[in-house]
Amino acid sequence: MTIGAAVAVYATVGLILVALGPGRAEIVKQVRELRGDPFLNSMMERQAPPEWKVVLFGVILVVGAVLLWPLLVAHLVRQRTLEKREQREWEEILARGLQHSRMGGAGEVSCQDCGYVEGIVSFTHGYMDDGRPCGTFGYQCQACGQFHNVHDRGSPVVESALRCACGGQLSRDEVLFCPKCRSRKLGYQMEFIT
Repeated sequence: MTIGAAVAVYATVGLILVALGPGRAEIVKQVRELRGDPFLNSMMERQAPPEWKVVLFGVILVVGAVLLWPLLVAHLVRQRTLEKREQREWEEILARGLQHSRMGGAGEVSCQDCGYVEGIVSFTHGYMDDGRPCGTFGYQCQACGQFHNVHDRGSPVVESALRCACGGQLSRDEVLFCPKCRSRKLGYQMEFIT
């Protein structure tokens, strides 16, 4: 194979990856990010770049991807591997059960074993009249299973001091369990989030 043929094959592979393969999706994503969302741009008082800069950026990405497609492929493989690992880690967390620290908003928790249902707050936040942040955090007693709401009025909550009326320790990080049958097979239907 001549050098010219090798270069032609190399460039053809790059063009195929950019025109038809995963390179195209990545380039479109990068151009969209540069352009920005019109609504968010106006909310953040951000000027979108001129269209000629967006087009030039896209052309540079296409030429770069055609010339350096092995790097593009390596990047896409690494990105896909990271996404799969993150998805697997998230599925492992969900398989263990619900935790206040990994949920948000307020809603209903329901037991899949005995049918118990209770409205809970996992986490909501807002601001006090003087502008300081405040929030309501959901906890569960590790002894009796009762759900508690702890209000943060602008000062941090000392979790080690939180106790239930029964004397049990309150936790946001432990897996939630049904207060009635102690099953960990719970579902959560969020009704609102702040």
